[in-house]
Amino acid sequence: MAPERRVGELAVVVGRVESVTREAYTVKITLKVLSEEKGSPRFQLGDAMGITFSGIGEVSNWRAYSLKKGDVIRCEIRWVEDTYWEAFDDGWSYAG
Repeated sequence: MAPERRVGELAVVVGRVESVTREAYTVKITLKVLSEEKGSPRFQLGDAMGITFSGIGEVSNWRAYSLKKGDVIRCEIRWVEDTYWEAFDDGWSYAG
């Protein structure tokens, strides 16, 4: 059995997608923060943050696979292993 991952509390941000990288097992984006709905005071408007998406099944079937530069999304994220921000494929939606 794999050890439990250290995962921080949920934060919710709204931002504009600045870049998208599609990899074999994940989708990674850079998100420019436009507002924060819940979570950490470490975010400031205009901050750029990297988010790694996780999901089930083939990556090309994930909703996040269709994200493109300029999309504005609301995203639930968690700080994982003191290393990266993670979002689940079902944890985001288009904003506005």
